Amino acid sequence: MSVTSTNSAPRSAPLVFLVLFALVCGVVAVAYRVYQTPEVVEKPAPPLRQIPVASGDLQPGRRLLFSDMYMVSLSEDDFNKLVKGKKVFNTPAQLAGRFLKAPINAGEAFALDSVYAEGTGPTPAEKLSEGMRASTVRVSLVGGIRGFAAPDTWVDVLFRRNSGNSSTSTESVRTHTLIPGVRILAIQDDTYSNSILSGSSRPQPVGDFELTLELTPEQAEVLKSVEQRGDLSLNLLPQDPNRKNLGTLPSPEVMRLVLGIEDPKPAPPVVNITPPPSVRIVRGGAQSSVTVDFQTDLIMD
Repeated sequence: MSVTSTNSAPRSAPLVFLVLFALVCGVVAVAYRVYQTPEVVEKPAPPLRQIPVASGDLQPGRRLLFSDMYMVSLSEDDFNKLVKGKKVFNTPAQLAGRFLKAPINAGEAFALDSVYAEGTGPTPAEKLSEGMRASTVRVSLVGGIRGFAAPDTWVDVLFRRNSGNSSTSTESVRTHTLIPGVRILAIQDDTYSNSILSGSSRPQPVGDFELTLELTPEQAEVLKSVEQRGDLSLNLLPQDPNRKNLGTLPSPEVMRLVLGIEDPKPAPPVVNITPPPSVRIVRGGAQSSVTVDFQTDLIMD
């Protein structure tokens, strides 16, 4: 006779307990490990530095325009390499309208000492070559170069006597080249190279511009000598980086014409009158002089 055991369930209980215990330990271990692992935080990239740089090679005395610069974005290392420890401007608005004091190459940053203080600029004296003089004259006839003459351009200075000066000589009333090949330092109060004489829609020339020219001392004296005697005008010369003022002066003939000095009239010829010969006669201590008439003597003979 067979006997069925009823104690199988109680024997499997320890096994189930062990399995559950193992599962709980595994969950706790995983949770502990996750809790102990540091959270990985992605660091943001360092910010870029934005500064204006020159869009081309710029010369001293230039008044800066927005078109003379553009913005670049640089890493900290590239920024330090570019500025080389100098303090630089951060925005184009800080530069526009100011005058350049030092030359700037294309792609260079604008250092604080590369421009003049706001509201100031270069003076003609700063641009003078050694031994030269700055002389300001009033140009009443700009003529065909109105709108093109600018500081640092080269011109011939022409002169025409006032029409009111009476003269019968056509040479004295025509326009003469007074001083050739001189450099303009300033127009009115502007000394920067990208300034020009104001244009006009009117067909006739616009007058009364003050120009400051770079002259030798002798050329400055010539210009001052013709003031109020006529009208000055200009001829624009081709660009030439090697051009120099040769110190050329007008000839004495041209100076006499522009100043209205007439040549002195020739002196009348000197006529030497030879007195007729005479004979001294002595009679008893008395002396007398008798003029000899050769024609009478010839007839008597």
